[in-house]
Amino acid sequence: DLPFVESVTVQMMGPREINIVVQEKELAGYVSYKDRNLYIDSEGRVVEASAKKVYGVPAIQGMSFENTQAGEVLKADSAGIFQTVLHALDTMEKYDMSASSLTVTEAGSVSVVFDNVTVILGEDHYYDLKLSKINALLPLLKGRSGIINLTTYTSLDRKSVV
Repeated sequence: DLPFVESVTVQMMGPREINIVVQEKELAGYVSYKDRNLYIDSEGRVVEASAKKVYGVPAIQGMSFENTQAGEVLKADSAGIFQTVLHALDTMEKYDMSASSLTVTEAGSVSVVFDNVTVILGEDHYYDLKLSKINALLPLLKGRSGIINLTTYTSLDRKSVV
């Protein structure tokens, strides 16, 4: 069982030919641990431990955890905060959003950095709505910097985000 492999398909093409297709797991984010980066998938399973940084995979900060081996689900000290992080990462993946980092506080408030713009999402409420709004705005924010606070933004808000 290889932790970084999603699936393997083997197809016979002829008497002396086979076609093998290996689908790698998508990397949702990584946490730094000692001198390694522990890359996790959308389920929180450690896919790879490496000293290298993979471009386009967000750093997860503010979460404490125990040593975890490749193939195991990250052993976070707070399961609730870990689920909040996974929910935010899953929602970002849904909208094909690439962040440089995601930070979570002990209270479970999440902030995400896209280039030089920090988006404060707040606690695990309305992530889908908030990230869909930000996703639509990202092209307009290119080259800009600042903070967008969506902590209290809900589906009932009729005002614009920025």
